[in-house]
Amino acid sequence: MTTKLEKEEKLAAEETKSEARAAAAEEKLVEKAAAKEEALAAKAAKEAAIEKVGNPDALWQVVASAESEEEGWRKVTRRMAVSNGAIYQTETRRRNPDGSYALSQATVFVPA
Repeated sequence: MTTKLEKEEKLAAEETKSEARAAAAEEKLVEKAAAKEEALAAKAAKEAAIEKVGNPDALWQVVASAESEEEGWRKVTRRMAVSNGAIYQTETRRRNPDGSYALSQATVFVPA
């Protein structure tokens, strides 16, 4: 038979364990947030180090795009207008059995 004092001690021990788990979970969240913030800062610094001339995102227009994440492939065709025609770029990406990707690209000029 447990006494009232033993019950109180057991309850206090359980509360202490619960508080310790809560503190550990909170510490983990703080560490994750700090790691995420650090990664974002590193990405911003990396992007700032890249010198861009003009607006490269506005040059190419996607003509067609298809992909299957399940099957591990993607195909994209882009077009860039130039003064005397257009440049087309095709890209095919396939997932290899080891999880890496094989990439092939082709570019062609089509006169106006």
